[in-house]
Amino acid sequence: MKRGLLILQLYHSSGKHNSFSNYLSERGYNIRFFSFFRKENRRFIDKKSIVIREFICFVKLLFNFSTLRNKNIFCLGGFYAILLIYKFFGLFLGKEFRLFIYNFYIHQAGENKTIKNILRFLLKNKRCILIVQSPCEVDYYQKLTSIPVYFVPYCANLVRFIPSGTVLLPETKYVFSGGYTNRDYPGVLQCAMRMPDTKFVLVVSSLNVGFKDLVIPSNVILYKDIMLEDFEYLLSNATVILIPLMRDVGASGQMLCLSAMQNKKAIVYSNISVVSYYMENHAGVPYQIGDINSMEKGLKSVLSDEKLRETIGNNAFKNYENNYTVEHQNKQLFNIIDKNIG
Repeated sequence: MKRGLLILQLYHSSGKHNSFSNYLSERGYNIRFFSFFRKENRRFIDKKSIVIREFICFVKLLFNFSTLRNKNIFCLGGFYAILLIYKFFGLFLGKEFRLFIYNFYIHQAGENKTIKNILRFLLKNKRCILIVQSPCEVDYYQKLTSIPVYFVPYCANLVRFIPSGTVLLPETKYVFSGGYTNRDYPGVLQCAMRMPDTKFVLVVSSLNVGFKDLVIPSNVILYKDIMLEDFEYLLSNATVILIPLMRDVGASGQMLCLSAMQNKKAIVYSNISVVSYYMENHAGVPYQIGDINSMEKGLKSVLSDEKLRETIGNNAFKNYENNYTVEHQNKQLFNIIDKNIG
C-alpha cells in the first residue's frame, strides 16, 4: 500500500516546479496538493499583507478541514494557519495526522520576546516536525520547543536566465550584492565610500527601508525590484559577490550564495553560520560581521588577486556540485519524512 503525503503550498503554480513531489512519487508515495492561491503576484510582501494572507489561509483550511484528517502533511506555506488549526482542532485531526513544516522563516522578528512566546504556543505540537535551513535555527527552535528539529541546507539547481535588456553592466569589474532580508546595506555603502575606484552594484527591494536616508556614493549603482532574470545577469557578470548579512538569524543570503557558487564567483561573506557552511574547502573569504574594516580588507584581497578569485570560484562550484543540488536536498528531506511516517 502506498503511503500518502499532502503537500500544502501557497500557490498552485508552485506545484509543477516541485521536484520533491516527483522524487517522492518515484519512491512509492501517493502525492496530493492543496494550494491556497492560484499564483504569486508579488515576490516580497510587507508584514500587514502576511497577516492578511495567513488569515485567508486559516479560513480556507477551516472549509477544507476533512482534507487534513489523518494525513501526513508537508507544509510549504500557510504555516501559522495550519499550526492554529492544530491548536484549536487537534483532537479532530486524527491519530495518524503528521505535520512537517519546511521553509518557515521569521528572521529578525524572532528576537522579540512576544514572538518567541507565540512560537512556543504554536509549536507545542506533538504531531509536528520542523525542518530548517540553517544551523542557528536548530539552536533557536530547540530552546523554544521539544519537537524534532532537523537541518537541511537550502539547495538549488543551476538555471540559465535570459536578461530583459533593461539593466546595463558596468564597463569595469564590480562587486555585486543584493537581496531583501537581513542585509547590512549601510555597511556596504560605507565600504564603497572607502573604495571609490571600485564599482558596486546593489539590487534591493523597495521594502528595504532606510535607503532614502542614506548617501549613495557615485561608485554605487542601485537597482530596486528588478526581474529575477536581470538579478542573475548582474550577478553572473560580477567580479566578486558580497554577502553582507547583518545578523545570524533565520535563513537569509542562501539564494545569493548558491547562485554565486553556481557561477564560480569569488564570494566575500559575513562569518556567520547561516551561510558559512557553504564555504568549506576555502570556497569564500569571510569577514567579521558588522566590521567595515574587515569587509573592506576581504574585498580588496580578492579584487587584487585574479588567481585567488579563480581558486575560490572553482572551490565554490565543487561544493555546490557535491553537496547543494536539489537532488541532495530531496534525499535529505525524503529520509526525514520516511523515518517519521509510521
